[in-house]
Amino acid sequence: MKNNEYKKLPSFITTDSVLQVYHIFFDYSLRTLESETLLGILEELTESMYEKSLALYNGVTDQELKDILIKNMAFFAVGLQTLEKPMPTDIPEQAKKLAAEEYQLVRGEQGFAQSAIFPYELDYSQYKPRGHYTRSEDLQRFFKTMMWYGQAPFPLYKQTEDAAGNDKAAGVRNVEQTLQALLITYSLFIENEGISDVTRWENIYDPTVFYVGNTDDLNIYH
Repeated sequence: MKNNEYKKLPSFITTDSVLQVYHIFFDYSLRTLESETLLGILEELTESMYEKSLALYNGVTDQELKDILIKNMAFFAVGLQTLEKPMPTDIPEQAKKLAAEEYQLVRGEQGFAQSAIFPYELDYSQYKPRGHYTRSEDLQRFFKTMMWYGQAPFPLYKQTEDAAGNDKAAGVRNVEQTLQALLITYSLFIENEGISDVTRWENIYDPTVFYVGNTDDLNIYH
């Protein structure tokens, strides 16, 4: 290009170069946002949601709700471990066992396997960091935790099979996972030290939507 300038020849610049610069800027700004801002909020959110799930567990007497809250505590304890935080010392033994088993599956990154917490299989190969998430340990922690919260679904219906083993179009109402989701949503709106976790959730979700678009799944407002 410099020789062209001296020789007074035009330089042909393709749109590819413009798109490449845009991609570099997009990727840099996204990973900076994730590692320097969103990761810290995610750590606060995970710790707070575990604590509130434990408080609810200690405060209810209904055994069905206590069993569901065991799974919710395990759910957030897995999030703490993907953030490379220690297993909470006050976690009930049953929840600790579920969280430890689930985290081993996440660490294994070995494809489809039966979840220890949820009544279905998850694709654990999805937890292998890729793209810019391989650049640092902080980005890997962020990736795995966001993948955990985003991949594990709380479906309204269980998929059932007919006599031939084919999936039926209409499933059975999934009461347990629905109650799990309701209790998590309820906990999000409870203030902890003067801060509502729904604010933390929005501070993660809104910038993510700006970069990559809305989620296809139901969220806490649905």
